[in-house]
Amino acid sequence: ARLFDAGEASRLFPDAEVADIKTKHMSGISSRRGIEAPLGNLLANYDILRDESVLLEDMMILRGKQFTGYHFAADPISYNGHLVGRPGFEPLSPINGALVFNGKDQHAEIAPEIIDLGELMLVMRVKLDGFRKAQTLLDFGSTLDNRMMLTVDTGGSPVLQWTVKGKRETLPAREPLQAGHWATLRVEIDGERVELYVNGLMTEKRSDFRSADVFAPPFARRNFVFRSRDTNTPDYTAGQLDYLRVYSEVPEDFAALPEAPLTTPTRATAEIAKEMDVRYGDLAGRQSLLSNLYGKSDLLDTAKTWNSRVLLRLYTMQLGDTPETIKASLAIRDHYYRLMATYQVKEHQLHKEYMASDAVKQKQAQVAELQAELKTVTGDFQKKQAVEEAYKEAPQGSPKALAYKAWKDAALEKSEREQLLNNTTQRKEMEAAKQAIHKEIVASVKPQQDALQDEYDSRKKQFDARIKELTESEGPVADVFNAALADVDEAAKNDLFKRRNQVLNYKPFHGNPPTGLLYRDLKAVECRERMDRVKRQQQSMLTAALLNSKAYVDASAQVSKYQTLMEHQRIRDRHAPFSNAYTKAIAAATGNTRPRVMAIREAGRQIQGGFKPYALAKLGDLEGEIDKAKIAWEKRGRENGLKINPDEWRMTMSTYYFRRYYSLAPQSISRAIASTVIGVSTHDKLDQIRAVVELQPQWLLTTDDWDTFNREEKQYEKKNPNVQRWLKRVKPYRYDKK
Repeated sequence: ARLFDAGEASRLFPDAEVADIKTKHMSGISSRRGIEAPLGNLLANYDILRDESVLLEDMMILRGKQFTGYHFAADPISYNGHLVGRPGFEPLSPINGALVFNGKDQHAEIAPEIIDLGELMLVMRVKLDGFRKAQTLLDFGSTLDNRMMLTVDTGGSPVLQWTVKGKRETLPAREPLQAGHWATLRVEIDGERVELYVNGLMTEKRSDFRSADVFAPPFARRNFVFRSRDTNTPDYTAGQLDYLRVYSEVPEDFAALPEAPLTTPTRATAEIAKEMDVRYGDLAGRQSLLSNLYGKSDLLDTAKTWNSRVLLRLYTMQLGDTPETIKASLAIRDHYYRLMATYQVKEHQLHKEYMASDAVKQKQAQVAELQAELKTVTGDFQKKQAVEEAYKEAPQGSPKALAYKAWKDAALEKSEREQLLNNTTQRKEMEAAKQAIHKEIVASVKPQQDALQDEYDSRKKQFDARIKELTESEGPVADVFNAALADVDEAAKNDLFKRRNQVLNYKPFHGNPPTGLLYRDLKAVECRERMDRVKRQQQSMLTAALLNSKAYVDASAQVSKYQTLMEHQRIRDRHAPFSNAYTKAIAAATGNTRPRVMAIREAGRQIQGGFKPYALAKLGDLEGEIDKAKIAWEKRGRENGLKINPDEWRMTMSTYYFRRYYSLAPQSISRAIASTVIGVSTHDKLDQIRAVVELQPQWLLTTDDWDTFNREEKQYEKKNPNVQRWLKRVKPYRYDKK
């Protein structure tokens, strides 16, 4: 509602202006899934972190494919600007710097749509070299008659001025800037007043002006930084820019706004990656811990029990409301599960016949042959030992000796690195502190949990008794499997036990409600619900105590941080193992076992996967009977439910998706709660940053923005005629003269 539209449809662009085709004027600002909201609606953060030739990067970028409402946006969402004239760069810290403008021919432009708002706050930190002439810090708008400017006069005083349809208003600052000193300037515009702050000192003026007013159709939107849009008097500014931040809302308390999060630039640096590890290294662990604890707390107890309570009512309605109806419904249900159990028993009996078939024997012979080949390849140790001795005993300084030494040094370095991560004193201290705090908290809540233990034991005893009845002595599944188990060996019994358990506890894929007999027997469902309710109460007592312990949360997050670093290092070693002439010679001597291993696994999968089609061909008629019995059972349950209370039945069935989302899978809620508790943090993934720091310096990515030649192109003269001909065809603008 705060985004203001001052134009109509798309912009039209005069030939002399830069075409503003990035965003239609009437379409507003692209959404970034609300990541701006916790930061006071920080829309763009032009924080200068490293030297750039052209790019003025918005550090509020949301990387990768993102869901923007009805589709995925493939490109990262950001409001990058650009630099003109190659401004310089002045480091302010290992992770931060400032752009240096010469006041002659250098300036910047930010995204055209970023100022086209109904409410706006700008914050910038600058240091000017002097005040010998008038200078322009900002010039946002579309024409000379429609623009908003922040200028500095020859006395060093900032002046905010805005011109709409040729009518100009000004707001001078109370305090002048000091040459060679940093100053923070802030502009707030909300449609009722305009305020200008210089180092916290405010000047204000009542006005209905909004920043969107300066963007008049049909002209292109252009937002200049450190120069004016007037080509006759550009008023370039000589000085430095540390950052420029754009907010889409004027806050009630600016001092209460959180600090903008640190985000790595597109061209990452090792220093920034290291600082992000320090600031946010425990973020993933903290998020996971809090999400897990909130998921088990009484905060989500109502959501987690919603599905259980609804299903209990649903199963009651399915059976009917009179003894005669209940008896008839149970007969239909038992017939369905009796057929299911019969199918499993017959499938078990067919398995021996299937394993004796010619197709399976052929596959088994193939597996045996592959295993023999694999044993031959891996068993040839003499060749491997000969290669190892040749490198180990090679003359000192020879290529083989150097390759062997490099391999040993790499192995030693890897071992030392793992020991350093495993035996870090700080990590051991944090683990000991975490265990001690957890033990103390468990002891503190144990009396409260013990008070509920008797009730839990009683409920569990009733539940176990009912499960034993349905498994061994009562019901259609017990009848069918007891007859099948009467005269079989131990191996067959184990397989039948697994199949019986599948009928009793069958759970479909994708989180759908279980459909096994134990989840359709009303007594078992009631016992399970009562038992689980007591268990959740006990669990929530411990969870609440853990959540209230800041020391435990901090210690757990730090331990998780070390574990993440160790896992990252293991993944790196696994995906990029050390390789040189020695390792390649050893690999060549031992042979490549992977194709044979994969072939053995594939043959095993084919044997296992071929049984279902084989059984279905033999038991197709029984499969059809099962489908009919299932349809009859579902139809009877629907008829009973509609007869008892049609409105309640329809409502219950229509809430399946929401019950599944909030009750069976409440992780999304617990994650959202954890994110809210943690507050503002980086939206970059630290594992990706570590990988970027390692990969970006490689040859394919140049360090100079203007060097567009990759390694292959730089060796053009050395390439064969075919490669040269191909390069001429794909890049005629570069090679047409060669």
